[in-house]
This record gives sequence, C-alpha cells and structure tokens, in this order.
Amino acid sequence: MNCSLKDITSLMILVSDNVATNILIDLVGMENVNKTVQALGLKATRLARKMIDEDAARKGRENVSTPREMMSLLTMLHTSSGIDKDVSAQTLDILKMYKEGPVRTGAPPETVVANKTGGLPGVIADCAIVYLPDRPYVLCAMTTFLKDPLVGHESIRNVSRIIYDYMWRISKSTPLGRRFVP
Repeated sequence: MNCSLKDITSLMILVSDNVATNILIDLVGMENVNKTVQALGLKATRLARKMIDEDAARKGRENVSTPREMMSLLTMLHTSSGIDKDVSAQTLDILKMYKEGPVRTGAPPETVVANKTGGLPGVIADCAIVYLPDRPYVLCAMTTFLKDPLVGHESIRNVSRIIYDYMWRISKSTPLGRRFVP
C-alpha cells in the first residue's frame, strides 16, 4: 500500500498517529523541523525525540512548545504569513476535518474549527482556529500535572465555551459594546 505525504500528514493530524508522525520526522529530519520552527520565530518550540520514545522521554528529551507559540503558528497558517499559501491552505483543510477536541466541543456544533489535540499521561492540549463568522480567533490551551485527563478536557471545553460566548458578543457589538437586536 502506498500512502502520499498528504495521507501521512492527515493521519498525524486527524488521529494523532505516532507512526505517521515518525515517518514524517524520518523523511524531513528532526534538525530540519527545528530549523523551520526557529525560522518562523518559534523560539521555545522544539522537537527533541520521535514519538513513543519512552527512553528519550525518561532522559528528559521532550518535544515542547507553548500556547503562545502554537497560537502564533496557527495565526501564520490562517494569514499565510511566513508559510506558503498552498501549504497553509492544505494544512488548514486537514485541521478543519472533524475530530473531537475540547475547543471544538466548547463551541456550537455548526462552528468550523481547525484544531489539533494532543495528550500524554498528565498532559492535555488543544490548539485551534475557531471560525466564528466575522470574528475568527485562535485558542490554544495546554494543561499539565493532571490526575485525571477528563479534568483537562473539561477545563479546556469550559474555557472554550466562555471565550466563544465572549467573541460572539464582540462580533455582534459596536466598539463601545452596544449590541443591536435584530
């Protein structure tokens, strides 16, 4: 069976397929991934090991980023700034494919959300562009030191709901906060 790079990338994004991720790391090279994220201005983001490498993780080699840097990356994709327009469009098409995630479930079901979730024992993250009509926004939440992953999901979902409601009100209001009722 032959898989295209788009197929492998889709598996990595849609179902967090670690084997697909490792294939892409092997094809591109860990050093090239890190050079690219550095060139994009993401100073804290670092790929230090392949997926499912428990020995490397035990030695402290972790793949890391920050919510701010992931928000910056999603903004770059959304605006095609610093990233090729075709690459941005194809990446966003994959990110917009429906998958469960706490940011998505915090927004109304009809809302288009381009997101990537992730998690490890004790850690849950979801980074997304929420396509609120007339007011798209980026939300990235990362939780750590969780006893129960459901707490992380619920916390992110609640934050997502609050932010969606706030952004919806802003999208329907004047700069001074007045909302006109139809």
